[in-house]
Amino acid sequence: MCFGVLGVDGSGKTTILKMMTAETTPTSGDASIQGISLTSDTKRYVSKIGYCPQTNPLMDELTGREMLALIASLRGISGYDSEVLIDQWISFLKMEKYQHRFCSTYSNGSKRKLCTALALLGNPKVVFLDEPTTDLDPVSTRRLHDIIKKCKSAGLIVVLASPNMEECEILCDRLTILVRGVMQCIGTLKDLKKQYAQGYSVTLKIHYDVTSADETFALEENMTNVFNPQYCELIEEQRGLLRYHISDPAVQWSDLFRNLEDIKNNNPIVEEYIATNTTLDDIFISFSQSEYDPNSSDYY
Repeated sequence: MCFGVLGVDGSGKTTILKMMTAETTPTSGDASIQGISLTSDTKRYVSKIGYCPQTNPLMDELTGREMLALIASLRGISGYDSEVLIDQWISFLKMEKYQHRFCSTYSNGSKRKLCTALALLGNPKVVFLDEPTTDLDPVSTRRLHDIIKKCKSAGLIVVLASPNMEECEILCDRLTILVRGVMQCIGTLKDLKKQYAQGYSVTLKIHYDVTSADETFALEENMTNVFNPQYCELIEEQRGLLRYHISDPAVQWSDLFRNLEDIKNNNPIVEEYIATNTTLDDIFISFSQSEYDPNSSDYY
């Protein structure tokens, strides 16, 4: 099973993983693995987990192969079994060409791959991965995703912190969206889509350089009047773009396009518009707006 902790930078993902791995002491609460408490039996708890932090805790004076051998020995794996296991991981990650090079010479992407392997080495009960695909090229990312899927199939529990909704959709069975350390929602992808991904996402592209504030305000009023303020929410405003969530279940595609075409004709500042079904990525963006909105009830 893979549980995703989804959030933008600064939302608290790393802090949560640090607490769950005993790197940081929680001010309250507890966690347990197979009945072993994080707060009262920390050493036994930590022996059950693997952890790939956001930074790369590698020893520059050791080679990639030596790092794998070190972690294997700390997990009680030695001799022939250790060599077989190390060879498997080097093969999985396509590290054959640079396994004997010092870690200090590795690229950031290669360091991330090695740190993920160190976390997964020795079949821990739970592994915590903090943005493991950062700095990886698309091919390496796909390979690492395949490895995580295989580990899941073998019964490993993965807790994945990521700012990438697409990655969470590929790997996670359940996820939560985090804003300022607060879980905004939690559930399976199917549950979240059913509860939140209703209606349409509408993006209006406007002639920003020749548009006044009054014209933009008039456009926003036109949108809310046509689609009903109760169901029309401005979820993102950027330079030249307005992004809306239309949640009225009674609106059909034909109604949507007819109304948008009328709005475009009535507001010359609208260059074009895009309408799609609402996705989980849209919901993630909507939740994340309060991360930067001082008027949000969650802002502090």
